[in-house]
Amino acid sequence: MNKKLSLFALSLALIGSLTFGNTCSAADVSVAVVDVPAVVNASAQVQALKKEQQVKAQEIIKFIEKARKDVASISDAKKK
Repeated sequence: MNKKLSLFALSLALIGSLTFGNTCSAADVSVAVVDVPAVVNASAQVQALKKEQQVKAQEIIKFIEKARKDVASISDAKKK
């Protein structure tokens, strides 16, 4: 008896949700899709940071090249 009552209540809940479920949902739902990497790359702050990073990378490359030339120009094997 108790099992039949719970089965009946479950079936009523299922039928009710199928019947009235669509009427309770929001009709004017709008979803926006955002390409986050594109928005971030278009940011002025990100562009400035990228430019600054490129300048620092060029400075490091110049420093390494200068150090290599200095080491290559030393003729004394003990100083190398």
